[in-house]
Amino acid sequence: SKEDGDADDDPFLTSWRSQNASFVQRLNELNPMKDTAVECKNPNKQRDDDDDDKLCYYKVPDTYFEYHTPSLYSSYIYDSIISIGLGACKARQQLPERSNNTSSTTDDDNNSRRRRNLMV
Repeated sequence: SKEDGDADDDPFLTSWRSQNASFVQRLNELNPMKDTAVECKNPNKQRDDDDDDKLCYYKVPDTYFEYHTPSLYSSYIYDSIISIGLGACKARQQLPERSNNTSSTTDDDNNSRRRRNLMV
């Protein structure tokens, strides 16, 4: 139960554990580095063991979500990042459209001020 701090009641962890091999395969296929870097043997490294000049990427095993548990604050960090992204989208929607042929430094300064005020 939530009162006991049971991890099974955490929606983030429940979602994490529900990912299957086909999801992991899609992640690996979408990895932007897979075409330009070599596969790392160690997930904590960014350079190839054999050639330090080569970047490497970690190919996630199909069972990754079954056997790895996210860090304690992962759900908080995830929610924070999503909130920032949604807030930025909303702020962008509330800005007036800029005309392509008429722009001035004053308009840019006013828009920058409005963006800062909307984000706070």
